[in-house]
Amino acid sequence: MQLVRLYPTTAALATNLGAFGAATTQDCIDDPAGAPDDEATFVRNLSGTSPAEGRWEHTPMPAAQAVGSVVARWRARHNPAFEDNDQSQARAYVEVAGVRALGTLRVLHAWTDYVDTWTADPRGGPWTSAAVNAARVGWLTENNVSHAEMLTQLYLEVLYLPPPGTFLFLLNSLGPLVAASFPSMRGGGFTRSRQTSCQRADAAPIQRRSRAAYAARRVRAPHSVFPHPHPFTIPRSFNRGRSGANP
Repeated sequence: MQLVRLYPTTAALATNLGAFGAATTQDCIDDPAGAPDDEATFVRNLSGTSPAEGRWEHTPMPAAQAVGSVVARWRARHNPAFEDNDQSQARAYVEVAGVRALGTLRVLHAWTDYVDTWTADPRGGPWTSAAVNAARVGWLTENNVSHAEMLTQLYLEVLYLPPPGTFLFLLNSLGPLVAASFPSMRGGGFTRSRQTSCQRADAAPIQRRSRAAYAARRVRAPHSVFPHPHPFTIPRSFNRGRSGANP
């Protein structure tokens, strides 16, 4: 199984919900996993008489053979500007084609991370990658306390199994490149030695050839092959009096 995170991209609904610190509601809550910015950017309830609700589209997930679960991770708190009387309540949800699956209702106090998990499509049956990509992730307050609920982070985590043959296709596509770059790997494998933990069986012949090639390169070519563009001679008087110089 592999894990992918899906972040809000476009607001499909924003009712009595205000953005603070950023231009749009999705920009206020798309903080990366493990890096929420809390009061820097957030959304909050703007109504004193009605609940607030937001629902967002998200980044797409890769193709999948199967989807194990969809998890909503969100971070929220009670607005400290108002009395904390256990009336600040909110929950996350996912919605597919108008069918909604609600997360657990939470009472908000200080900044806290919350998690809700769904192992099945809200319409019934197992999740598919198409259903996940069609889903919207939402956040809903459950009271009428003005400005009391604040949300700073919301995203989905999807646990999925890639399509069959994905890894083999990658190996097959790299095969010709590996064979061209390392022709000696076509025949033998690898052997262990005291010098290295992974050494080719034909390392010794290659080493001898490399030493012979290196010795051949050290043979100096005649000076006439590389004439100096400005030939000159150094007068003997230049070196007189210097340590080790010729007289």
